[in-house]
Amino acid sequence: MTQLFGKLDGPCKRRSALLVGVWLVCALWTSADSAGSTPEPEASRVLALPVTSTPRNLDSDLDEASLTALVDQQIQHIRKIHPGGAEPGESDDRPGWQIVIYFDAPLSTKDGLRKAAHALSRESERLTILGPTEIVVADPVPRTYLESSLDPAIVREALLDVRHEALTTGRLQWHRQRYSTSRRDDDATSASQAFHEEDEILAEHRTQLFRWTSKERAFGPRLLILVQNGHDLNPREYYDEQVGRTFLEDPQGVPDQIDLARTVASEGWTVVSLALGPRPTEFVDPSAPLFDLARQSGGEVIFRHRDLTRVLDQARSWPIVVLELASNLESGPLPLEILAGGNGRHLGTARWASQAPS
Repeated sequence: MTQLFGKLDGPCKRRSALLVGVWLVCALWTSADSAGSTPEPEASRVLALPVTSTPRNLDSDLDEASLTALVDQQIQHIRKIHPGGAEPGESDDRPGWQIVIYFDAPLSTKDGLRKAAHALSRESERLTILGPTEIVVADPVPRTYLESSLDPAIVREALLDVRHEALTTGRLQWHRQRYSTSRRDDDATSASQAFHEEDEILAEHRTQLFRWTSKERAFGPRLLILVQNGHDLNPREYYDEQVGRTFLEDPQGVPDQIDLARTVASEGWTVVSLALGPRPTEFVDPSAPLFDLARQSGGEVIFRHRDLTRVLDQARSWPIVVLELASNLESGPLPLEILAGGNGRHLGTARWASQAPS
């Protein structure tokens, strides 16, 4: 720098020195400011979450400024909220739905599965207006029965064909019936064996559903229509009653079901369980696990065809919140809250989110 100034003289040399001094001051100020400030955490994942219900008499409109998103009590950035009611093509940047119809044959009754397939076939127009529709049949291992399609005729035909598939429906019902007809009073050994076999069937179902819903997919809101007639959340209670006393071992079914519901919700799925047909009498409360999935994901349990029509119509008007999750969050499903207005009223959305796919 001395050599540079040496080639200048008089006013030019003074002006050059002044400019260099200003540059040095600015550089030092910028460096100090950067060192003293905490940069915003980068987003590790972006989710598109539907708002399936809103509190009455909200004191503000749903927009980015009026909403607060908390994940594990940490504020997250809401990139955008897409208002509901837009027809296909009206909003180019509104993320499209991804729809999966998942027939869980072992945990469905034969009548319930066929009625669900028939009801869904009549809703193929509504389904494909929402977005591409994929059909999965689990028996018990899930397989793609129809790749995602926007053609209502193709979706309708595939759903009608599901009714005639040779599927192992009612596996859990049959297991209970076999135990009931063969058991002897106060036979704790056979009750314990039957209980563990049932717990293994449920564990297999949860593992398969977990793997399928955790697959990497395109960005957008996700609707999982789960065809299932349910089961007991805690089968031990049933077997305890049969032998008149309590088993020493604790079942893993209850925490596993809770983990499943949280994980499915954290992957961005809104779960609508479709349980048509007569309620299976072999179980004490078969709807309990279905309601748990619905509560954690912002979904619903449906027992009548007309309610399926209503939900699919309502889905078109659900606002979509585009949420950025910071990279400094812990791994695994974390509690999610989206609050509206000055009084922080909860919106009906999924209750869990995860920083990265499970």
